[in-house]
This record gives sequence, structure tokens and C-alpha cells, in this order.
Amino acid sequence: MNYNLVSVIFGVLAILIPFIGLKFFKKASIVKQLVFLTASLILYDLAAGIQILKFKRIAEIGVHEAIIDTAGSVGKNIIVLIVIVALANFYCISARLLKRKEKTTKETK
Repeated sequence: MNYNLVSVIFGVLAILIPFIGLKFFKKASIVKQLVFLTASLILYDLAAGIQILKFKRIAEIGVHEAIIDTAGSVGKNIIVLIVIVALANFYCISARLLKRKEKTTKETK
């Protein structure tokens, strides 16, 4: 199993899912956007978990040098991914809330 490829796919999906929810469900409620936020965070967790499984597999076959060589970069990549996922989710939720606020202010006028 190619752990890196699966992890990258899950990471990219974790970033894209909130934008898909924002784009294709424009008239949906905030609850649907929260479903996309949850799916995004689950995909992030899977991406990070797969990296942990990769380290477990490397440890099982006894190539400890590979763990030492890649641990720093994998840790940094996981932190960067969570920041990007968090910013994407924050942007999409705030955009949805601002649209909702604009809609209610137009209705009250």
C-alpha cells in the first residue's frame, strides 16, 4: 500500500470539501456546511492517521533510519495541513454566515 499517495489524496480532499460545500450548496443551511466541515476534519484525521500507520509499518520491518530521516518533515507537513484545513473551513463557514447575514438584512429592509 502506498501510504503517501493515500495520505496526499485524503489531505487534498480535506482542503477541497469545504469549498465544494460552499460552491454547490449555495442555498443550503449552515448545518449542511457544518457537515462538510466535519467531513473535512475526518479526512484530515485519516491523512494524519495513515502517516502514523506508515511509521508503524516502517518500524515493523526494522528500518529505523527511515523514521529518523522522515519524522521531522512529516510532522511539519501535518501541521501545515491542519492549518490549511482549518483556514479553509473557517473561510467557508464565515462566508456562509456572511451570506446569511446579508440575506436577513435585505429581508428586514
